[in-house]
Amino acid sequence: MSSRRTQERKSKFKKGIDQNEWRRRRNDQSVSIRKNKREEMVAKKRQLMPADPGGDMGPSLREEEVGVLVQTIRETPNPELRLESVMHLRKLLSSDKRPPIREIVSTGALPLFISFLASEDQPRLQFEAAWVLTNIASGTSDQTAAVVQAGAIPAFVSLMSSDREELREQAAWALGNIAGDSAENRDMILRAGALEPLLHCVSSTTQVTARRNCSWTLSNFCRGKPAPPLSLIYPAIGFLAMLLEKSEDEEILVDVCWALSYLTDGANERIESVVNQPGVVPRVVDLLDHHSKNLQTPSLRVIGNIVTGNEHQTQAVLNCPLALPLLKKLLHHENKPTKKEACWGLSNIAAGAPHQIGKLIEADIIPSVLELLQSSEFEIRKEAIWTLSNIATCGTPPQLAAIVSVHDSVILHFCNFLECTDVATVSVCLDALENILRLGSDMEKFPPPNPFVMQIEACGGLDIINSISDHQHNTIFDKVNSLLEYFDDIDDTFEPDVEEGGYGFGTGEVKDYQGGFNF
Repeated sequence: MSSRRTQERKSKFKKGIDQNEWRRRRNDQSVSIRKNKREEMVAKKRQLMPADPGGDMGPSLREEEVGVLVQTIRETPNPELRLESVMHLRKLLSSDKRPPIREIVSTGALPLFISFLASEDQPRLQFEAAWVLTNIASGTSDQTAAVVQAGAIPAFVSLMSSDREELREQAAWALGNIAGDSAENRDMILRAGALEPLLHCVSSTTQVTARRNCSWTLSNFCRGKPAPPLSLIYPAIGFLAMLLEKSEDEEILVDVCWALSYLTDGANERIESVVNQPGVVPRVVDLLDHHSKNLQTPSLRVIGNIVTGNEHQTQAVLNCPLALPLLKKLLHHENKPTKKEACWGLSNIAAGAPHQIGKLIEADIIPSVLELLQSSEFEIRKEAIWTLSNIATCGTPPQLAAIVSVHDSVILHFCNFLECTDVATVSVCLDALENILRLGSDMEKFPPPNPFVMQIEACGGLDIINSISDHQHNTIFDKVNSLLEYFDDIDDTFEPDVEEGGYGFGTGEVKDYQGGFNF
């Protein structure tokens, strides 16, 4: 290798793009992890009653019965008969067997039920009508849209200020179903002024079920894409922090953590609005060790989202003494998505500042990451290789030396991932390998020949690199050919000494620098 090339490579240890941009790219690669799947958090809930022992009626009888009930509600001058008919409809809707939502919507009676919400002199009718509308809003998007078009949002927002707690709770439930259907509905509700009375409802009730329902609705006010404007939802953030601190109810904590995960899923400004709340980050970190997976999952999502932010926001997590030990523990979790998301979080920390990468190495997380690379499914292994590649790209030369000199399999895993079909992953592995080869080109620490060139050849990596040298993606093509330059002038007669458990190179220079280097 010419001295000119050597000096060029020594002078530009590849730092890659800045950490914020690197995290944004990691964000793009993790869309599938970050998606809030329906099973993770129910968007709509129907209020059920015990099953009718009389059994289920056929579709034709059910439609006929609904028609008769709606006609009675419309025409009877008798308030007691009207209430009884509304209650009957509510019971049909609360059945867990084919609730007649479509049949009721098709009668065109939704505006009538909404008008009952204003019947303050008949609170029982208000409640039953609200229950009917709540369950209709739990149906399909078209059925929810019918409820909205009939004027439900302003009516339910008004009902949130009722002096009757059961009406406030029912209104909150209905608004939660409507907000859970779409971001457009959610923003309509927020702009209608529903947030303030909802927060009052949560804080004023002494009933656990009411507080749970209102907390669930609050989480739906925060969820959805695009995210709600921060100006509309900001008053909820301090309230969520209070619930997180004071509540021990698992259901409430689950909803609070999901709400925080939605709020932190985005720009740094959104993350900062949560990180700035005193006690929130340490509390969420503690919940990573909760016995319930239902609570672990959103807590992990919150932490994962925060470390996609800037250096200060990532540091807020690292300042919690348990953060890295618990993330390391979750790498061994029995649940595969939990492993994957924990590794995703660590990969974003690895895209941070050098002192933050140092914390990862000091916490002895690298062996656990390598263990995932040995035996896990591809999607988990991909997150693990991103963790190592981010250290190689964003860390310092001594930090990179620390992992490649102590852990012989690191280079092997980078080489193996060059054969995967994900272009972004191949690209970062090539970047990592080039940084490793640049490290080995430092004449002061590694006398020629470059020991890492020898290690790549010995593990079959050069064959893999050659096999993708005509890659159709231009970026990969250029990086591969840049990498091959390191192998141009290697003495073909040089034979590496393969020792048990790793690669030794004559005098074992790689292993002599386990403590790091002073570049």
